[in-house]
Amino acid sequence: MSVGFLSSIGMFQGFGLSQLRVHQDSIGQSLERLSTGKRINRASDDPSAMIAANGMKAQRYALEKRLDSFERETSWLGAREGALSVMSDFMVELSGLVVQAGSSDAMSEEEREGIRVQIEGIITGINHVAGTTTFGGEQVLVGFSASELGVQSAKPTSDEEGNPVAGERVSLADLPRLISEDSGLAQDVVESAGTRVSGQRGVIGNRLKSIDAEKSALAAEFENINGAISMIEDADFAKETAELVRSQILEQATISAIQIGRENAARILDLITPMPQSKAI
Repeated sequence: MSVGFLSSIGMFQGFGLSQLRVHQDSIGQSLERLSTGKRINRASDDPSAMIAANGMKAQRYALEKRLDSFERETSWLGAREGALSVMSDFMVELSGLVVQAGSSDAMSEEEREGIRVQIEGIITGINHVAGTTTFGGEQVLVGFSASELGVQSAKPTSDEEGNPVAGERVSLADLPRLISEDSGLAQDVVESAGTRVSGQRGVIGNRLKSIDAEKSALAAEFENINGAISMIEDADFAKETAELVRSQILEQATISAIQIGRENAARILDLITPMPQSKAI
């Protein structure tokens, strides 16, 4: 009888210690989740959810890189548009000066020279903006120097023998002399240059609008993925707090039950253990 009883006590103690470990593991898990804020801290916590979360993180990384590229492109286009805005102002000034130079036959040579000096100053400014406006060490107005803007062909002429000769190619760089030689061609050159500058600003404006739309869509997708990752990985603080309290109560109850079981077992063993026989005197 005593052997069976002792076996039962051993089984009870073993079950109690096993349950105690379960409750202590649960306490440790809840404390870890509350401290890290994550429901999944290792693959064993939820393998399938971890795989899904990692896939979403790869998507999120790709979106981050795409958004970063948009930010850089926006900055590059902003630098380009700013420089073209200055160019546009130059075109307005040149247009006014060319019209002024060609509209007055009574203009003195000194006045024409003054206009010529102003035009040369503006051309210098155009070349300076085209050559020095950079972003990240890269020139943003390649192809916009004075010699590359407003390129036109002068009217064909004839040589001394009457053979046709193609008209020379002129550009903004030739404007100082064109205002005296061919005011009409000078106006065409300025108009062509202005059209090119305005056209490029329009292209940039359309691209910036397109980028804004794409960024808004990507930002919404980024937030949705972040929310999905959070739902998978993040701990529910209310749930984990309740689970922690529950496990702590069960831990204390199990410890108490084990202690009570040991005390009761000790008392019962005392009762069933035969008293030693006294020797007769």
